[in-house]
Amino acid sequence: MRIELKDENQEEPQKIDENDIRYKHETDLTKKEKRELEKMKLASMGWKGKLQYIWAYYKPQMAAIVAVIAIAFFVKDLYENSRIHTALTVMVIDSYGTKQEEAEEKVEKALGIQDDPYEIVTVDESLRTGEDGVALESYSQMAFTTKVSARAVDVLIGSENYMDGFEFKDEYFMDLTELLPEEVYQAFGEQNDKYSITIDSDIAVGDSGGSVTATANGSNYDVTDVDIVNDDGEWVDGDVPRVEITLEADSDYYFASMAKSKVSLKGDKATYVSSRREDSSSTLIITVKLDDLEGTMEIDNVSWENDNSPVATWETTSGAVSYQVRLYRGSSSVGSAVTTSSEYYNFASSITREGEYYFNFFF
Repeated sequence: MRIELKDENQEEPQKIDENDIRYKHETDLTKKEKRELEKMKLASMGWKGKLQYIWAYYKPQMAAIVAVIAIAFFVKDLYENSRIHTALTVMVIDSYGTKQEEAEEKVEKALGIQDDPYEIVTVDESLRTGEDGVALESYSQMAFTTKVSARAVDVLIGSENYMDGFEFKDEYFMDLTELLPEEVYQAFGEQNDKYSITIDSDIAVGDSGGSVTATANGSNYDVTDVDIVNDDGEWVDGDVPRVEITLEADSDYYFASMAKSKVSLKGDKATYVSSRREDSSSTLIITVKLDDLEGTMEIDNVSWENDNSPVATWETTSGAVSYQVRLYRGSSSVGSAVTTSSEYYNFASSITREGEYYFNFFF
């Protein structure tokens, strides 16, 4: 007879519940039971395990959701873009310093479409001319030709020199007064294209500083500032003062493209150098140069070093950087004038004959 002893520490084998979904084969599970089993698995996992589980089992579904969202945004953008209409396209040649967005906003306001998100104005400032200012650079010419061929240009703004380069200008362009309704044309304002300024200067050799005044002789613009840009201290003989004159257009006007021929300078002699427009062409800054300053200084203690010396001497004069000295014998000059920054010059090599010699200064 065999007797089996039971270990008190040994657990009794648990009876498997055939209705427990954890022990059922996957093919025996209903859809509802499968969902419950998934929830049980997720509940027993940490957050990293949950992420891995979701990515492994639901990757196709997640990709499909992302794709649907992307397609929805694409269709929306496509629809919104199809509603946008370009009311006016402006191309500006050699535009330096123009604020594109501000210019577009002003044109939209003039056209009365500033509150319509689907009506826009485009200002293209990419076109550049070569050094002559008459012909476009190769890249700009290609871009311009493409735009014109596509009938995508309404207004072209350029210098007078560039516009005159068109052989059949009247066939290419219309007058803005014919193209735009009268009320719209008036909203843009008339342009100032000729400027007359009277200049008065009291700058003199030997002075420090000095002043220059400028007066506008035309209408619809005023002089608001005059600045001497190279006032570095005491003026000396030969200095060329450079002056910046700032003009401001009246509220309904603006400054057109600039050229030397459009500026008339009166009063003290001055020469046009350059100009630039700012603040959407409502400000014009013109740079001019005044005539070379001529010395009116007196030179003291002019003499020969001694009675038999060929060395000419004089006293250093305030404001003089250099001196031009010429030697004479009788009424005739000996050689050409020499330039020195010293207060003496040795004419020994030029005094080769007997006679009465003297010297003079030139400024």
